[in-house]
Amino acid sequence: MDANPDFELEQLEQIEQAVHSDEYADQLESDAEHWHNAEQMEQEPNATSYCDTEPAFFEPVNSLNNPPEEGGLPKEKLCGCGCTSMTAGDVFLMTVGLGLRHNLTWAAQVDILKMANQLFNLNPLKATKYYYEKAVCSGNIAVDTYLYCPDCGVSLGKVEQQLNPNIVCTCKKVVSKQSTLFLSLSLEDQFKNLLRDPVFAKDLMSHRFDRKKNGDDSLLRDIFDGAAYRKLFDSSGPLSKPKNFSLSFNTDGVSAGKSNSVNRTMWPILVTINELPYSIRNKYVLIAGLYVGKTHPNMDAFLEPFVEQLNRLSSAGFEWTNSDHKVITSRVYPLCAVVDSPDSPAPASHECKQ
Repeated sequence: MDANPDFELEQLEQIEQAVHSDEYADQLESDAEHWHNAEQMEQEPNATSYCDTEPAFFEPVNSLNNPPEEGGLPKEKLCGCGCTSMTAGDVFLMTVGLGLRHNLTWAAQVDILKMANQLFNLNPLKATKYYYEKAVCSGNIAVDTYLYCPDCGVSLGKVEQQLNPNIVCTCKKVVSKQSTLFLSLSLEDQFKNLLRDPVFAKDLMSHRFDRKKNGDDSLLRDIFDGAAYRKLFDSSGPLSKPKNFSLSFNTDGVSAGKSNSVNRTMWPILVTINELPYSIRNKYVLIAGLYVGKTHPNMDAFLEPFVEQLNRLSSAGFEWTNSDHKVITSRVYPLCAVVDSPDSPAPASHECKQ
């Protein structure tokens, strides 16, 4: 029998109305009351789990209902009886993976979490956009929006909310705030977020000293063996101190869409930390800037905020707190730019002060 598309559409509409109805929301709240009763759990420590008879689960303090200020994935088990080792964080990561692979909206991803609540019927995930973003987006990263003139390439500075919709450039060009924009992301904030992890901090500060070199010492095995790195490492150079580190960066254009009709290119400024072990170096690729437009970015304007960041990080550095609650000041040194030959003259025209 052939499927009736009108009937299927009607069914989908009914399901959508049911999911967003007040009755459905009330049912979730009613279920949540049965799922959680922390005080009762404390009074009845021998209570059995839902898998045996009735639900008797407590909600950990560090859960999505009370997310940590710094964010982070929840680690509590979905079931306290041991029938599964899956945690709420696992469900969140799978949902993020689906969202990235299939370009799902935040609303669609939150609906997946609601579905997981119904499937497990146990410790419910706090399925709201706020708590979801709080869990998967660890830490806050400052993002500045910059505007530049499409005609002469002069940087017009940060875009502020109080500015007029249109800005007149020195070349008399009226520039709209929506015309030629690019983003600058704080490297300092990204470094601090990563250094909250004691394992990451240990790898960053110790690998360059502990790495094993087999055979001829004159062989170039990694960036540490190069002349540019040795210049900053030998003779008590700044990179001989574990707290300091260096970076390599890259910028190149890629198509913003799969179709040829998408006449836009995307230019990220990607940063890697040289002192990390090679096996995990590409796991921690940071974004320092992003441009999306119909033409190539003006590199002088695009790289200016990035160079300002590097000058500040290499001179004053930034402070972070290690696992022993000790405040450390680290300086970061730009060491290597990896670009295609058509793009190499533009980054080379900028100088980072040491």
